Amino acid sequence: MLGDTALMLLDKYRGDLRQLRAAAGRNPRRERLLLKECKGIGEVGADIFCREAQITWDELFPFADRRALEAAGSSSMTTPTDWPVEWLARTTPACSPPWSAPGSPKTSMACWRRRAVEI
Repeated sequence: MLGDTALMLLDKYRGDLRQLRAAAGRNPRRERLLLKECKGIGEVGADIFCREAQITWDELFPFADRRALEAAGSSSMTTPTDWPVEWLARTTPACSPPWSAPGSPKTSMACWRRRAVEI
């Protein structure tokens, strides 16, 4: 299975996942679909990839998989100010990556949640 996936990635993307990103047009939904073409990569594998790649693939930021959103929703974090990402909202502009300049306008929690569910 791993060998088949490696060969497919070599053939289709010259072994460079940035080529997959380009083929998807930097569209998170399309990136997930292309990732799931790899043998053994399903929803969970695509979630793991998106969670890790959001640091460098800015179109994936912010990313939270369904399990994380369900856990946050079922915990005592009932208001946006209770969310652990609220510190990010104080220092980055709306829906921007965490390396954005401090002091920018607040991130909207509704925007964060909407983007997390869209992917």
